[in-house]
Amino acid sequence: MAVEAQNLVGARVGDRVEVFIPEKNVIWLSFLVYIFPLLGLLAGYWLGATVWPRVAAGRNAEFAGIICGFVGMGLFLGALGVYDKCRRGQLGVRLTKIM
Repeated sequence: MAVEAQNLVGARVGDRVEVFIPEKNVIWLSFLVYIFPLLGLLAGYWLGATVWPRVAAGRNAEFAGIICGFVGMGLFLGALGVYDKCRRGQLGVRLTKIM
């Protein structure tokens, strides 16, 4: 994983540093990484389990829900990757001290 951070202390490659991330960003990023894909999984499962029986005359709705759940989670993770590329370097991460 790579993070772009402001180098306020003049650290060089290989230095051990202390990293500061604003609390609001930690909470928001935690939500994005853990809850957002879970919502995609649940939404995909719900869509697969409710729509599939109508389309395929009730055949194996559970399996369709599971497959659609993983597809939904994958779509949400893909959206997260796009969000990451758009916001790279804008999260307020900075180096505060060389250890």
